[in-house]
Amino acid sequence: MIDFKTWLPQIMGYCEFVADDAALRHAWVNHDFSETSVTNFDELYEQVFDDLDADHFAINLVAHMPNAAMARTAIAAFLTSLKEMDRNRSENPELLNSSVLLDSGQWQRVRVA
Repeated sequence: MIDFKTWLPQIMGYCEFVADDAALRHAWVNHDFSETSVTNFDELYEQVFDDLDADHFAINLVAHMPNAAMARTAIAAFLTSLKEMDRNRSENPELLNSSVLLDSGQWQRVRVA
């Protein structure tokens, strides 16, 4: 398992990627993966929750960031919004299409988390 000092910048990188609509569309809609390994939402979810074991670190944010309440809240909101989107995709198969997903109100909530 990676340590928190390695994990935090990686999670922040995913937050920045999700906030960058042009980069997402370039990769997920135009299928140009020259600048990212995140090929779609499923891959994003896998990298965040499986590869980076975000659930493990999420429950320990207070211990790792005791004086950064706003950052803890933002990271927790980001992770929660990804889980909610995963559930939404299970209930709404049209969201499996990357173009539809990126245009959805649900995705906008992920982006602003």
